[in-house]
Amino acid sequence: MRKIGLVFVVAFLMGAVYFSIFGFRTASVESLRQLTSRNVQIGATPEEVIRFLASRNLEPSPLFRPEAMSMNGRDYSGQNIVLGVKRYSARALLWNEAIYLVFFFDEYHSLVRYDVFPIYDDSL
Repeated sequence: MRKIGLVFVVAFLMGAVYFSIFGFRTASVESLRQLTSRNVQIGATPEEVIRFLASRNLEPSPLFRPEAMSMNGRDYSGQNIVLGVKRYSARALLWNEAIYLVFFFDEYHSLVRYDVFPIYDDSL
């Protein structure tokens, strides 16, 4: 009986260590990239993009033009953009992942392109 208990304790500890390092994933960058490519067409309006993001619970922002903004090594200053974010797409004991979707619009408010990328932060 002690050996069975010891096996369960060791298995539990190994599982806890695994999930504290590698975490749980609820969405991936590739899945959101594919979802976006199927549902948002180049030339779409900001309202269509915001409606898509809201329908998928991706926390849409309104259309705005930041004076200074850079994320993930990319500069978004002076461009018409709409942001969407999937928070906690992956979680572990020591880190969290959020997936950002950035949609770029021209001066006529027509979608030109979009970026999808993860941002990691520590959860301590």
